[in-house]
Amino acid sequence: MKKKILIMLFLSLLVGMSVQAQNDSIQQLSTAQLLKLAKQYRFGIVRDVDLNKAVAIYKHLSWEGNTRAMNELGRMYLTGDGVKKNPHAAFNLFKKAAEEGSKKAMCNLALIYQKGIGRPVNFQKAFAWYQKAAEAGSAQGYYGTGYFLYKGLGTEQNYDQAIYYLKKGAEKNHAGCAFLLGSFYANGFGDKQDLAKAKEYFDLASKNGHDWTIDVTKNGLLDSINVRRNKAKRMARANMPTSGFSTTSFDNVRMEDLVGKWEGVAYTYDWSNTKLVNSEPVSCRFEHMGDSVAMYYYKNDSLITIYTPFAKDDYYIENRLKDYQKGFKWVITKSQFERKDNQLTAKLRSLNLKTRNYRRPIVLSMHRVDDEGYDGGTTAISQIAYNGGSLYLNGVDVADNAVIRIYSVGGVMVKQFNASDLHHGENAFRCDHLNLNAGTYIVEVQTNSGTQSHKFIVK
Repeated sequence: MKKKILIMLFLSLLVGMSVQAQNDSIQQLSTAQLLKLAKQYRFGIVRDVDLNKAVAIYKHLSWEGNTRAMNELGRMYLTGDGVKKNPHAAFNLFKKAAEEGSKKAMCNLALIYQKGIGRPVNFQKAFAWYQKAAEAGSAQGYYGTGYFLYKGLGTEQNYDQAIYYLKKGAEKNHAGCAFLLGSFYANGFGDKQDLAKAKEYFDLASKNGHDWTIDVTKNGLLDSINVRRNKAKRMARANMPTSGFSTTSFDNVRMEDLVGKWEGVAYTYDWSNTKLVNSEPVSCRFEHMGDSVAMYYYKNDSLITIYTPFAKDDYYIENRLKDYQKGFKWVITKSQFERKDNQLTAKLRSLNLKTRNYRRPIVLSMHRVDDEGYDGGTTAISQIAYNGGSLYLNGVDVADNAVIRIYSVGGVMVKQFNASDLHHGENAFRCDHLNLNAGTYIVEVQTNSGTQSHKFIVK
């Protein structure tokens, strides 16, 4: 036994000496060598992946004030690689490194503000940091600054300034800059259509790895873009003026005053709000949903998206994505409504949920329509009760193709049913096994003829 204990002590001493020797050797490495070593551990270059060692090195160098280490450690906190995901820690590291002059950290800090990662979206601050990175010569900074100017996010929309920055980024082989330049010249924004330049920049974007543009010139899509642009110009002349929407002062109305059905045309404009890109017939239904009003947006009788915002100043804004919105391709994030008698004009800002990019501005021109069977203020549901885990609803069409959803007032979907799976009689149905906690809920019934919703309380 004593011999075994002595062997164990000897082995422990050897391990301790080895660790100390390793620490001594690391202390002798330069900052550049430590950064290289951390990268090797992080990505498995010439040695096994060891995220813990990579994090330890980055923390050590960050403590010493190395901005590159701060930026890399911040990225690991964003993704949760080797550390617990922590957007707040990432933000602090990016901010410190950006203030010390790191171009990459400036762009990462701008991205946090742009996407609202761990904090509210702030386009003004995002644009400011992208611009600082651009002034320092960053290709990503050129892209961010150009992109924000191109779309008018956080700053005044300005094609000329956008093109200035995007060309600088394209010269540094930034694929995103080349793609936006190709789109600009292909669509003729700012009266500067040039299909030859569009092809040149799309080819450059493809060469630098932008997947979207690989088949643009091969499959004749430039010709299609040109045909669509000329069609849009004809529609603009035939239908309505193409300017003024960006400066028109809207007399914003309450969504409560819009309850009912509206039909008309959705006009999509370029980012400057001056050129018509597309128009299509749409319809909207405004309905009470709990203590607020929801806007259901339809195209060809298909539900495209649901908008449930709150009022802020002279506009409405969607503060977060709800469960019932996640299945849509895009959501409305901001709006203004102006009503004159039975005519409604609306300006919409919307977000593509897949790409997380904002879509071009939409202006709705609509008129109220008679909607038989719809009373304009409440749904057709006449009676609702919750008892012992079952929800009873009377006065509603329960065709077998109906879909019933239960939401919390915060927009979280609690349960979904198909009417064919429920107990129901004539104009009534019963949902069992809900077991809802005390609180306020919304039941939504969707059929081919439309959508009804109603609030109920569980005590």
